[in-house]
Parts: sequence; C-alpha cells; structure tokens
Amino acid sequence: MMDSPPSGTNRPVAQVGQDPRLIAFGEEVRGQGLMPGWDFQGAQVNEPVPVEQAYRWSWAETLRPMMVKAYELVDPVKAERRNLIMVNPGLKRPATTQTLIAAVQGVLPGEIAPAHRHTAGALRFMIEGRGALTNVDGEPCVMDPASLVLTPQWCWHDHANESSEPVIWLDVLDVPFVLGIDQWFWEPFLHETQPRSRPRGDNFKRFGAGIVRPVGPRVHGGASPLLVYPWDRTESALRELAEVDTDDGAVSVEYNNPLTGGPVMPTIACCAHLLRPGGVTRPRRTNASAVLHAVSGRGRTIVGGQKLEWEAGDVLAIPHWAWVQHENRSATEPAFLFSASDAPILHAFGILREEVAATS
Repeated sequence: MMDSPPSGTNRPVAQVGQDPRLIAFGEEVRGQGLMPGWDFQGAQVNEPVPVEQAYRWSWAETLRPMMVKAYELVDPVKAERRNLIMVNPGLKRPATTQTLIAAVQGVLPGEIAPAHRHTAGALRFMIEGRGALTNVDGEPCVMDPASLVLTPQWCWHDHANESSEPVIWLDVLDVPFVLGIDQWFWEPFLHETQPRSRPRGDNFKRFGAGIVRPVGPRVHGGASPLLVYPWDRTESALRELAEVDTDDGAVSVEYNNPLTGGPVMPTIACCAHLLRPGGVTRPRRTNASAVLHAVSGRGRTIVGGQKLEWEAGDVLAIPHWAWVQHENRSATEPAFLFSASDAPILHAFGILREEVAATS
C-alpha cells in the first residue's frame, strides 16, 4: 500500500480564476488541437470514483433460467458461443467491471462450442454439471464441479459436452481491458474442433503437485502452464489454513502459477475464500475490481454501504476502490467464494493499492 502524504500538506490546486485573457487564450489553444493543462487538472479528484456499480446476478432467479431458455434458441456452433454476458448497469458497454467481463456459458450433451483464439485471457469456473471438456492447445481439460480451467491469451480452445446432462460454467475474461487499449485480435480455427494432440491431464501431471515442480528454468513468462485447478485441493487448502489462521472471519488462498508463484494469468488473479460459520471479515478496499462467485453457502457482501445478499451460484460485480465486507449468514456451515480480479494489471504498472480497516 502506498503511504499517505503528511497531514497539513493539502492545498488548493489549479486555481487559475476567470481572467478574460486566460479564457481567450484557452479558446485559442483549443483551436490548435491543444488543451490547457490547468483546466484538466482542475477537473481531477483525489481518488478514483468508480463508474461501475456493485451488483448481484442471481443464479436461481436469473442466470440459470435465462440459460435454460437459451438452450432452445441458440446453436453454439452458429453463435460461436451460447453465453450470457453480465453487463454492469453503471457501464455503457458490455463489461462487468472496468476491465473484466463475466458470463455464463452452457453446452448441451453432445454439443461443441467451436475452436478459436483471441488476445483476451479467459478462465472457466464450473457451476453445474460434469463431463465437459475444454480443449486448450490440443489438451483436453476436464471441467469437474467448481474446477478452474484456464484458456490463456492466444491459446486455441473449444468446448465439448461428452456427458448426458447440460453443463453451465462461469466465464471471466479481460476483454474490456484488451479493447480499451485496442489490442483485440480474434481468429477462428480451420475446423470446428482442434485435434486432441496431448494426453488428457498432461498439464496437471507435470505441474499439479503443489510443493514440487519439474526441474527446469525458474523464469516463465505469461500464463500458468497448469491449466486445471481442481476444487477438492483448493477446499482442502482453505480448511487447513482456517485451522491455523484465526485473525479474521475468513481465509483466502490464491491460485498461482507453479513456476513463478505469481497469478495464473498476466491480467487476471484468481482467489478462493472460506468464510467461517457466522464469520464477518474486516472491511477492505483495493483499486482492483473483481468478479465474485458464490461456490456454496449463503451470505451478504457489503460494498460501499450497499448490502448484496447472495447464495450458491450467484455472481457479484465488485467495483474498484470501494470498501468491501463479507458475512456468512450460516452459524453452522462455512461458505466458499471464488474471485477473479484485475490486480495483476495494476501491479505490473506499480499502482496497486489496498487498505484494511483498523480493528476496533
């Protein structure tokens, strides 16, 4: 966290007044494709004021029913993807936060979603069903319940449901960020599906051990070589951590790149959280925005004073630079959350901030 300036140093800035000559000069420079910098500075504020809103999409009332209707109307081959984007009501574009886009995607038994690749990084978090596969650069990755599956930037990927039941998962991509810097590239594969050229589970056998890794170079750029993060290992890690870390109403772990210890993708960090029975977390805020998914349990998240009640399957948009506090509404069972944030982008530029409220 960056240090605050010493007290007593606040002063008015860009107080240039309304001198008629200065106003006339401003009009003159605007006519030359320029802008008076003092005007721009006068419009500045001391900290971010998020445009995106805290918002909840209900799994039971909205996401699942709308996907069931989409099953009847949308062919994933013709549409490329049968997905429903969660549009933040505070943004006038298809985005869930300033930099991230979340959606639910559904594939029926026997269906495929065709292969393509793009400069946006993407992740899949399984919500309902099992038996689907995401084929990432030729490796079939099994999508078990609550598993995290990566499709890193510019990797070929297609989805197939080889089970007898529909499957639905959460998509999170950095599309708004990529579009914001005008770096969107997209390419369809030559055929609807790509060859399965690598053994199923290859990435997990190589990099999924956790406390050890294959001998080789330590420096690894880009996304994690581990493509599948099973939920059972994540939940076990959370429960074990909760036994020894008792300082807060929750404990958190980060999904990491096993070669670097860093985030799973250069632009998206993923975490899992356990809220203790009846637990209440200390308020925190960060200038990173996030998409939050309730894996199990029921609770309440207070964002900037706004109370969002949630239950399993729900998805929340968490704006940047807003105070956030989580509450587990069950006194007997833990609740589990998954989050994806744009923190790596801010960290790369050296502007990531976080504040934690002082204990009373």
